[in-house]
Formats: sequence, C-alpha cells, structure tokens
Amino acid sequence: FFLFGNRLYVYDEKQENIFSYSKTLRGFTGGSAWITDANAQKKDIVSIAIDGSIYTLGKNWKIQRLFRGAVADFTQATVDPSLSSATRILTDDTMQNIYVLDGAHKRVVIFTKKGLPTGQAGALVRQLFFENAVSITDIALSPDETHLYALEGANVLDVALTEGTENK
Repeated sequence: FFLFGNRLYVYDEKQENIFSYSKTLRGFTGGSAWITDANAQKKDIVSIAIDGSIYTLGKNWKIQRLFRGAVADFTQATVDPSLSSATRILTDDTMQNIYVLDGAHKRVVIFTKKGLPTGQAGALVRQLFFENAVSITDIALSPDETHLYALEGANVLDVALTEGTENK
C-alpha cells in the first residue's frame, strides 16, 4: 500500500488492480479500482510508488508509469545485469528520480522521472552496488535526496548521492 495526499492506494493481487481509498474522519472509504487502461500491466505488481503518477514494478522487472489510471510515457533503460530480483520501487512528489532495490544483485538502480535534455523519462542515472553487503532488504532516502539509506540486516548503510556530502 502507499499513502499519497488524502488517499490510500493498495494493490490487490487477486483482483489485479490498484484500489484507491479516500480519507475520512473515521479512516478510509471507497475502494474504487484505479487502473482503467486495458493495455496496462496489472498482473504481478510487486511494488508501487506515487508522485502524482503511480509507478509500478512488476515481477517482469519492468517499471510502468500510470497517470489517471492509464499508461503514460516512460521508457525504462536496459541495465546490466537485468533487474531479475527487484523488490521495491521508491519515489515521491519531492524526488527527481526513481530508485529500484535489486536485493539479489545487492544494488540500487536509479532512473530519471523526467526527460533529460538528451533523453526521456526512464534513462539510467546510475547503479549503486553494495559488494561487501550480505543482503540489502530495504532502502530510504533523505528528504533532499542527497543520501540513500540501505538496510543490511540490523545495519543502516549511508551512501552520499551527490559530491560534497559526507557519509555519517
């Protein structure tokens, strides 16, 4: 599930759709199917992230951008090795990029959300490899997107994403 604005979004695997619930004084109400596009990949979604659009990460390791329930422009760059075990996608309305956790390869792959002057949304920004880690199970970012935090067992690894920032 994912909270955004006054709504709660939940992927229902059995119904193969994302459901949107509106916030009320007593909790949430509604539960309307959000994906309306017949061309949208609705099966096997493993993670969602929202910045106004909804980004889905499927078991096919593809990122899909949806806007108002329909497929929107997003062309995911090819990465090597492939995202064969990606488990989490992370972005929000304050972030410039999309972060994908690929635990089996002990890395985080970063894609653009907006088109670059020389490309389009979905271009590869970089890959962060955690070669000395046993496993990476989750990620978070600082509000200013200058540090990525990776969970390795009970340890939190702090990675500076911009030059001039030091690890703490």
